[in-house]
Parts: sequence; structure tokens; C-alpha cells
Amino acid sequence: QLWPTYTHTLRAGQAYLAARHLEKAAVAMHKARKEHPEDRTAMAELGNILNGLNAFTLADSVLKKAIELYPDMPVARLHRTRTLAMLGRDREARALLESTRPLLKPGDPSLNDFANLDSLIPGRPVNVQGLPPPPEAVPATPH
Repeated sequence: QLWPTYTHTLRAGQAYLAARHLEKAAVAMHKARKEHPEDRTAMAELGNILNGLNAFTLADSVLKKAIELYPDMPVARLHRTRTLAMLGRDREARALLESTRPLLKPGDPSLNDFANLDSLIPGRPVNVQGLPPPPEAVPATPH
């Protein structure tokens, strides 16, 4: 299928992803990456799609590159955290997740993904100002 512009290609990939048509989403995102190889959105979305297709090694490569280019991009970091966990690399996943914590602010749309990963990946979560404290850090109320 042909799309007239990069923006249309990217939006088509996102629409396919939302509809869970992962193979079509992957085709569109690969095309978007060819047109703009260092676009942060296309890289993060492609990594997410590859995770959904269980292509974890390829997803890791794409997301690692995205993080190298855009280290302050929480979405790519959270997608790679998921990838590392699926590859059985829990220590790396926890370290990446904890290094992502300071990048998130209250109201960030990625907070739900962060909280889900935080609860699933082994390791002790660390409280960071501005985010809800992990359960272990909540002081007990005296009775």
C-alpha cells in the first residue's frame, strides 16, 4: 500500500497498531523509518509493534537506537524495558526502568505503563520526588 507522505505513513502505522493489525503496522512503520530514519516516534512505535509480534531481539535493536538518539524519551525507554523483560534480562530491565523514573512527571501519559512495568519486573522500586512512592516507601500511620 502507498501513502503520499511521511505523516500519512506514520498515522497509518499508528492506526493499524491501535486496531491490532500488527503486521500492517510494522510495514507502515518500516516505511516511515526509511523515509525518516531517525524519527523518534517511528522508532518507538516500531519497537512497540515488534514487541507485539514477539520479535524481541529486533525490537531491542530498534529501541536501543532510539534511546541512544533520544535518551530523554520515556516511551522508547518503557518499550525497551518491556523488551528486556521479555528477553529474560530482568536486571537490565529494572535498571532502565529506574533510570526512566526521573523523566516522568505527574500527569504523564506513560505513568500507567511505568506503574505496570514497575509492579511486574523484579527488583526494589525506588521513590522519586513527583511520582507516587512505591508501596514500601509509604510511612506507616501510627495508631
